[in-house]
Amino acid sequence: MKRDYQEIFDKTRRLVNDWDPCSLIKSGAPQDEYDTLTNKFLSGVINQIDKNILQLDIINLLNNYYRTPVFKELSKEKQNRLKKDIQELIEKI
Repeated sequence: MKRDYQEIFDKTRRLVNDWDPCSLIKSGAPQDEYDTLTNKFLSGVINQIDKNILQLDIINLLNNYYRTPVFKELSKEKQNRLKKDIQELIEKI
């Protein structure tokens, strides 16, 4: 069971790091930089949280923990892109 979870976590980490919403990985941050975000995605999917609620939780985490991108300061186009990216990640997980 622990091994299965680790495999799922590693896959989710790769997806989140590839997404790199704050460009931290691209800037040289360690691979565990987004683990808080990875855990949020993974726990939301495992616990079958409503996708729209999970999306809002992810946006709040980006705003309050990572402090970038600040959702309300993005253009409507970028807000929509961020929402779409989050939904696509949820589907992949």
